[in-house]
Amino acid sequence: MNLAWGLLLLAWHQSEAALEIFVSNKTAKVDSNVTLPCTFSWGNAPINTTLLQIIWIFKDQFVLTYCNKLTVNENRASMKTDQLKNGIASLMLSKVLTTDDGIYKCVVIYDKVHKEGIVSLHVEGMTYWMPAALCIVILATAILLGGGMWCCRICKNKRFDAI
Repeated sequence: MNLAWGLLLLAWHQSEAALEIFVSNKTAKVDSNVTLPCTFSWGNAPINTTLLQIIWIFKDQFVLTYCNKLTVNENRASMKTDQLKNGIASLMLSKVLTTDDGIYKCVVIYDKVHKEGIVSLHVEGMTYWMPAALCIVILATAILLGGGMWCCRICKNKRFDAI
């Protein structure tokens, strides 16, 4: 093998190994706020955010992206861009819904090196949406029948949670 190609391959392999990503799974309750952790490091070197891209994906859709500016595609999602220089690219979701349950992918691209981390979010509690009148009928029926299995909370936004 040509010496130049060998050095190029070695340099590529070393840069590939320099980017590390760390994630962990989370559990959240309906209507709570949750932070899906995604941290990364580039060896011991400081992070230059002009070389950084962050992509969060859920169900094959971009939740948010960062490439010198934050683009949010889900209004309940956010990320603290001032923490990127510290290697923190965690996704924050507000007012968690049962439909938020699933697999999230955190993609970090730094200086053309690409790494992915998978975060599983488990959402506890089921939320049902229905007309308020129907919820009242269900609540009244549950009370008349002893109600032991149902605990309903009627909200002004016509939602009840089955517990």
